[in-house]
Amino acid sequence: MKKKNGFTVVELVVSFSLVMVIVIFLFQIIISLREMYVNNGIKSALLNKQAIMTQKIYDDFRSKTITSFTNCGDNCITFSFDDTSTTTLRIDKDQNLFEYGDYATKLVDGSSFGDFVVSTETVPDVSPAQYDSMIKIVIPVTNRLLEGNFGVTAVYQYNSNFTTIG
Repeated sequence: MKKKNGFTVVELVVSFSLVMVIVIFLFQIIISLREMYVNNGIKSALLNKQAIMTQKIYDDFRSKTITSFTNCGDNCITFSFDDTSTTTLRIDKDQNLFEYGDYATKLVDGSSFGDFVVSTETVPDVSPAQYDSMIKIVIPVTNRLLEGNFGVTAVYQYNSNFTTIG
């Protein structure tokens, strides 16, 4: 009798098939991890820029009193403060640039600004000495790879008797 020391063709085909299935699953996992890594990097950069932009605006809002704010263009507003300083908030949609005072930052690639909205609201039935009004600034930022808004929303409450709107 002859001794069989090798594999049959059927055994080889089955083993290669199993190896290929495992390799395909591994490649899918690697591709998913790479996509997650890229998306998380973009998301992290957007959230970082969002935090810095918000902090720059609120640093002035907390430490100074706005005496007036005026529209200086489609995507621009100028704040005048009680210490006689002025600061301009400007959005350049063509270059994806956010500017507030001497700070400027460019958005992450694939991101864009939405419609820059500034609204004011006066609360009725408040005594004249109270903060009876508020300004709300909304600057949406979106990215084509990610869902959600990574923009800035700033709210400032003020006394309309001492602050002018232009």
